[in-house]
Amino acid sequence: RQQIISAPLAAMLDRNLLSDRAAMMIVCESIRALGQDPEVLALNRSTIQRERQKHRESAAAGIKEAFKPNTALTVHWDGKLMLDLTGKEKVDRLPILVSTMGEKKLLGIPKIAAGTGKIEAQAVYNAICEWGVENLVRGMCFDTTSSNTGRLSGACIILEQLLGRSLLHFGCRHHIMELVLGAAFGVCMGPSKSPDVIIFKRFQGQWSSIDQESFSDAFSDDLSSRELAHIRDEVIAFCEQQLQVNQPRDDYQELLQLMIIFLGGKSPQDTKFRVPGPMHQARWMAKAIYSIKVWLFRSQFKLTAREANGLLRLNIFLAKIYVKFWFRAPVAAIAPRNDLQLLQLLSSYPDRDIAADTSRKIAGHLWYLSEDLILLSLFDAEVDNATKRAILKASVEREGEKDP
Repeated sequence: RQQIISAPLAAMLDRNLLSDRAAMMIVCESIRALGQDPEVLALNRSTIQRERQKHRESAAAGIKEAFKPNTALTVHWDGKLMLDLTGKEKVDRLPILVSTMGEKKLLGIPKIAAGTGKIEAQAVYNAICEWGVENLVRGMCFDTTSSNTGRLSGACIILEQLLGRSLLHFGCRHHIMELVLGAAFGVCMGPSKSPDVIIFKRFQGQWSSIDQESFSDAFSDDLSSRELAHIRDEVIAFCEQQLQVNQPRDDYQELLQLMIIFLGGKSPQDTKFRVPGPMHQARWMAKAIYSIKVWLFRSQFKLTAREANGLLRLNIFLAKIYVKFWFRAPVAAIAPRNDLQLLQLLSSYPDRDIAADTSRKIAGHLWYLSEDLILLSLFDAEVDNATKRAILKASVEREGEKDP
């Protein structure tokens, strides 16, 4: 019998998530509709399953064969809890990518037994060895959880041991900034053991009764007016500029729009507020988005004096410092200067409680002020040449020291 499951047809069946049985019925009836006899074709569930597997294996082998980098690679990984492909239970999976010179390649998303540093490191090592790029890996990008950064059993340390050499450590910039926001939120709103933020949960429940055309921006309050008047135009211009850039996530765009509204830069008739979505402790951006949103509608939503004051303190911090540094964070060349400026601004921030907690948090994650990654400053257009020469001179003179 004639085989009809070609590579493109198999890919379309996979893309549309059709089971082998559903694929057989659709293909069979399509052939009949075209006036052909399906009896002369190799058309049954088992044959379709074997052909699809064969084409997948062939496609995977072709992708691996075509990926032949000849420059240094950075390996990225980040564990996710996902539904299993079969069954309804959730399993740990570890997306693993490598990047080089503007190119990215997904190596695999293996299922792992647990999210420990040892298991994650072994999965990453297996993936890069399978693709034959273990000798090209020179750096690693990771979130800053203890399973990755632990000095004894963290995935970073174990991966270096498996490879037999040191790698550059690129801590995820946004994860670091999320920790700063979490510290500021804790100071302003108090500690919480609940997985949800209670005030946001209340606000979500009352959203349907909120009049979205009736809100009060920062300049309806005397304290926020005094605090933000001198930076208003600068921050609005920055947010508008960032909105011209394609943002990778909708919540990034929403934060920019809310900040403009908070600072009085958008008229009510142009305003569209999004329905409150998930806001548990792990969604760091939600703390910024909903703190602004709740405060804007404070006249329609009952707040205690402590809650209103806490939200105002946090929103002033977001406008003065946080928004700019969050959106500038991913640019590697400016990372050292960005971190140094942030550390300086946090240490001198007028609200001393916020200053103390956020400074302590960022001080534990100064990855880009290390003797290795500080050299990224040589590619920063805003660092003057004299400073660059001093950095280079210091790095060469101290090279080889045990404790540079």
